[in-house]
Amino acid sequence: MNEILKKYFNKEFMLKNKSLIIKIIIIMLFCGVGFAANHFGGQAEGESEIKVEEKAKPSKVEDAGSENIVIDISGAVKHPRVVHLSKKSRIEDAIKAAGGLTAKADISKINRAAFVKDGDKIYIPKSGEETSGSENSRSDGRDNERDGGKVNLNTADATKLQTVNGIGPATAEKIIDYRENNGNFKKVEDLVKVPGIGPKTVQKLIKEFTV
Repeated sequence: MNEILKKYFNKEFMLKNKSLIIKIIIIMLFCGVGFAANHFGGQAEGESEIKVEEKAKPSKVEDAGSENIVIDISGAVKHPRVVHLSKKSRIEDAIKAAGGLTAKADISKINRAAFVKDGDKIYIPKSGEETSGSENSRSDGRDNERDGGKVNLNTADATKLQTVNGIGPATAEKIIDYRENNGNFKKVEDLVKVPGIGPKTVQKLIKEFTV
């Protein structure tokens, strides 16, 4: 008897509330679809953002690499080798990149504040070692203010520059300022780029300077 009443009651309830039950089922279906869309859609969006960021990284590395110069440093340094430096680096930076100086290094003739440029060969002599200009590049950093009687534009200080006829204190400072801001002179004719020095003056100075 109880089973019959229970069965009858369930049927009667479903018939009377048929529309309500259908609405509840529809609402549950919509909620389930919405949850699935948000969950999987958000995950896919996150993955795409990660991929875009990963693709953007190599360009930054390439840009940074384009600012590097390559220097060959040897002699009395701890790790003689080819080093990669940033633009406007100095000989001191190259020495540090090679592990620093050895105990036998002779830096009495080294201008560690001099700028280096791409492709330079730097040689650090040992104490008591005799070196000739042919063993080093023109930008080896040694304080060779005069080469065959000529003043070296890339290593001479203001005092040495003023030993040349026509170069006063103001012009000497302009030459040094240009060197510090633009790097070493590649040729004597580049003096025309220094403010206050014209082409005619450069022609007079060509025989007095070297690089």
